[in-house]
Amino acid sequence: MFKRSKWFSLSLASIVSVSLMLSGCTGNSGISNNGTPVGSPSDSGGANQEKRKIVLSTIKNYYTTALKQVAKDYSELHPETTVEIEIIADNATYAQNFTTKMSADKKVAPDIVHTNLLGVADEGSLIAKGWLLPLDELLDEENEYNDNKKVREAIDPKYLTLAIGSTGQTTYLPFDLVGLGVYYNKTVFKQLGIEPPATFEDWFAISNQLRDAGYKSPIGASSFSNWVVLALADWAYRKDASQLVTLPGDGRYDESTMSKNKDMNYSPDDPIFDEGVVFDPEKIINYGKNINMNNPVNEKIWNTYKSLSKFFPEGFSNPDDNQTYAQFMAQKVPMYMYGSWQVGTILGDMQKLPDDKKFEWGTFKIPTFAQPDPNFPGQPRSLLVAGHKLGIAQKDDPEQYKRAADFLKYLYSPETTAKVFAITIESGEFVQGPSLVRGVQLSDEINAYLDGFKAEGNLRTEYSEFVGALKLEAETPQKTDAELKFMQDKMDWNTFAEKLTKFTGNVLDDRVKSFGYDLDPATAEKVQP
Repeated sequence: MFKRSKWFSLSLASIVSVSLMLSGCTGNSGISNNGTPVGSPSDSGGANQEKRKIVLSTIKNYYTTALKQVAKDYSELHPETTVEIEIIADNATYAQNFTTKMSADKKVAPDIVHTNLLGVADEGSLIAKGWLLPLDELLDEENEYNDNKKVREAIDPKYLTLAIGSTGQTTYLPFDLVGLGVYYNKTVFKQLGIEPPATFEDWFAISNQLRDAGYKSPIGASSFSNWVVLALADWAYRKDASQLVTLPGDGRYDESTMSKNKDMNYSPDDPIFDEGVVFDPEKIINYGKNINMNNPVNEKIWNTYKSLSKFFPEGFSNPDDNQTYAQFMAQKVPMYMYGSWQVGTILGDMQKLPDDKKFEWGTFKIPTFAQPDPNFPGQPRSLLVAGHKLGIAQKDDPEQYKRAADFLKYLYSPETTAKVFAITIESGEFVQGPSLVRGVQLSDEINAYLDGFKAEGNLRTEYSEFVGALKLEAETPQKTDAELKFMQDKMDWNTFAEKLTKFTGNVLDDRVKSFGYDLDPATAEKVQP
């Protein structure tokens, strides 16, 4: 899930078409063979009628109006359970809230959390730490809210595979999709005889052409402008995936969930070769500690980003996403990099503009290089991944788990998910992108605009750790300053690479300390809370 702003309101009938499913009967309950609590409470089958409250913690305006309504609906179905939607202002506060409560007293921690907002690259490490519960057995339970089908049958299996963490267990349930790409003003492009760029060199050339046409800042910088760095890192480093995956003989290897790992075979012409494979957190750290940041690959990546940044507005290192969006809609910047959730926002706001202020627009994905580079074989990949990832906190309370799991079953039924999307649109809020719950679809119009975010194969952010994209929260000001100086030609590459090495090393050292890794993948040591 990503930070974003600017809400939209569109006609419900024009966007959401749903297949409503009839509810079934009761589910299962009890304790699994490995000690994980499973099952769900219901009004029959001897369910515990003790009054309880479960808390779903989310970020401000992330489907919040809809979630409050379905929480109320669920509580009316199950008077013994009150569902509270906890709303937190921002990502940093969200991670701190969860960490503090799980460290001090798990009982006061939220029950259902967005796992991708918890401040870790691998949610599996939080299962090992005892802070999240694996959801594999929940996936195989019957869902009474979806014709007693298994929970997994409601979710796109591709994205369930990607939810497997380093422990080989499912860490979250994916709810929807998000992607990153470049929005552009088609009307302006047509007037100047410009086509969307196929290469970075094209991109630089048309940006110069747009500047010559009077656009001081051809590309509006947003908080996702460094997506270019992540995509190029994935392009260059994915050839080393075999050094990063968990394999037979490693302490974390699980044949039932990681068999793809041993069969993985990298090919520059196969953009999905690493789809569904599980990376080992200690192998990533070892690779990152041994890599020399000052290498030709990283130099080209950062210099490419620097060349692009010449077309950003002043102050791009601390962009205001609201302002960037407003400038795009006012046709002051003809391009900007942002997320797929903005598609609905633009469609809605475009309808409100006077006819003489409206314009055609589209999206394009990250381009390639004009001249083939052996360090960047094949083609670049883009990002289209699960946005909302909901997991369950490990609170050492089987009954609390059962109730949280049952609410997730309710939420991940087609009928309830359709209601979430419908209320969100009617409330003038936003949806991130296509739903991953089967039976809920966006309109053809929105899906057409999403094409600019789609690429063969999804980039994996793990590779970005080797290009200096990491930083400790406390070191954010120093890293931002170093990046800005490099972009403004006030710091040479060698000095900048030295600083990237330092920042990355500090992050990796902190990760080792936080999770108690011994940096030997052959052992699966117990991670200490």
